[in-house]
Amino acid sequence: MKSETVKITSGASDGDVVLVMKRRRFPWWILLLLLPLVLLIPISREIKLQFVEADTNTPVAGQPASVRYPTVSTFGTRTPISVSRPTDTEGKVVITGISEPLWYRIFGSDKDTLHASVASVCGSGGASVRYSDVPRDRFMVIPVKGGAGELVIKVIDTSTGEPLTGASVVVSGALNKETVTSGDATLALTLPLCSDIAAKASKEGYTSDSLSIKGFAPGGNRGERTLRLTPIQKPEPPKPDPPKKVDPPKPDPPKKADPPKQDDLKGKTGDLRFNLQWYCKADLDMIIKDPCGKLTYYDAKRTSCNGSTGILDIDANQDATNHPERASTSPQENTVWTNPSDGKYTVIIKCCPFHKRMYLQSNKVKFTLTIVDRNGRIDKTGQIGENDSLIFYTHTLKP
Repeated sequence: MKSETVKITSGASDGDVVLVMKRRRFPWWILLLLLPLVLLIPISREIKLQFVEADTNTPVAGQPASVRYPTVSTFGTRTPISVSRPTDTEGKVVITGISEPLWYRIFGSDKDTLHASVASVCGSGGASVRYSDVPRDRFMVIPVKGGAGELVIKVIDTSTGEPLTGASVVVSGALNKETVTSGDATLALTLPLCSDIAAKASKEGYTSDSLSIKGFAPGGNRGERTLRLTPIQKPEPPKPDPPKKVDPPKPDPPKKADPPKQDDLKGKTGDLRFNLQWYCKADLDMIIKDPCGKLTYYDAKRTSCNGSTGILDIDANQDATNHPERASTSPQENTVWTNPSDGKYTVIIKCCPFHKRMYLQSNKVKFTLTIVDRNGRIDKTGQIGENDSLIFYTHTLKP
C-alpha cells in the first residue's frame, strides 16, 4: 500500500501545535496482475447429445455413436478427442470430465468444431457444429435419416434355370407394384431399409411362387431374390412295372472336407470367426452384432447369446493416435464364438481418427474382412477413410 502524510496545524496563541497523520492507499495495480490469473481458472462442462429418427422423433437406442471434439488447455493448446459409445434407451450420449479455461468459456473460438455421428442398419445421421455453439444446459438433438437399398427380383423356370418372361409379379408392402416380366425377367426395386415387403409371381401352366422380407437390410445396399416357377406336368398313362434292378454297391462315403485354412489369421479359432486385417498404423474398429442384438467390440469384449460366448481377443492399434510408435503395420482384430447361435450377424467397420503421418500418400485404409464358419471361409475387401460413414456387412450362420 502507498501512504501519504497529512499535517494539521493549530492556531493557538501560546505556540503552534503540529499533528502529523499518515494515510495508506490501496494498491489497485494488484488487481491488474490478478486478472490474467482469474481467466486461467478451469471450468468444467458436459456435452449432451440425443439422436432421434428424423421422421418420427423416435430415439435411436443402443447404436454405436462417435463424438469428436477439441480439449483446450490452460494456455490454448487444442487436442482432438474422440469418444465412441452406444446410445442409451433414449438415444442419448453424455460426455463428462471436460475442463476449459475461463477465457475460452468467455471468448470461445469459431475454429473449433464438434463432430457427432451415429449409424444403424436402418440409417445414419450426424452433425458438425461450432464447439462454442453446443448447448451447455440441454441436449443437442441430431436427426437420423433412414437409408434405402436396391432389391432385385428375378423369375426363373426351375426346369431350365432360364429367365421366365411373361410372368405376372405383384409386389405389396413398403412398395406396391404389378408388372409382367420380359427380357432377363428381373425387377429392380428401391426400398427403405428395414421395411417389409411381399412379392408373388405366377404364370399359366406353372406353379406360383412367393417371398416375404421382414426388415429389408441387404449388405452393401443391394439384395437379390429369386422366384422359381415350376411347369405343371400333364399326367401320363400308366406304364408297366419295370423289371427289378439289383442295387449297385454303395460307394464309400465322401471324405470330410478339410477345415478352412486359417494360418494367416492371428488370434483364437472357433466355430465362427470374424477377423479384420489392415496394412498401416491406423486404428480400425470391428463391431459385431449377434442374433440376440448384443454388440461385441472394444468396450464389450465378451458377450453371450443363447448359451454361446463371443470374445474379442485382439484389438490392435487401439492407442495408435497417442502413441504411433507402438502401432503395428500389420494389425488385426479377431472375434470368435464357440457353439454360435444360428442367425444373422452384422459386422460394422469404423475408422478412428488418425495422424496423417501414418499413411504414405493416401487418406484411405485398405482392409480385408475374413469370415470363417462350419461351411468355409469368406474374404471381403474394402477401404475406409477418417470421415467416411460406417461400413456394414451381414453374415447368416445356417444350421
